[in-house]
Amino acid sequence: MQLIRQASRAGTYRRNLDPYTAMSLMMGGMCHLTAVRLLDGRKYHLVKTGEALFTTLHNGFVQR
Repeated sequence: MQLIRQASRAGTYRRNLDPYTAMSLMMGGMCHLTAVRLLDGRKYHLVKTGEALFTTLHNGFVQR
C-alpha cells in the first residue's frame, strides 16, 4: 500500500484513491487469475495475463 500512497502523493495516481481498495483490487485480481489457471485448467500465459490486469487497474488509478 505504501507504493500506492507514494504514487498518489506524487500526483501519478489520483489523490482520492484509497490505497487499501487499490491493493485489494490488485491482489484479488492476481489471486483470481492464478486460481482459475490452476483449478479450472485454463491454459494461458499467467505473466502476460497478469500484466494486462495490472495495466487495466493502473489506467484506472492514474491522475487525469
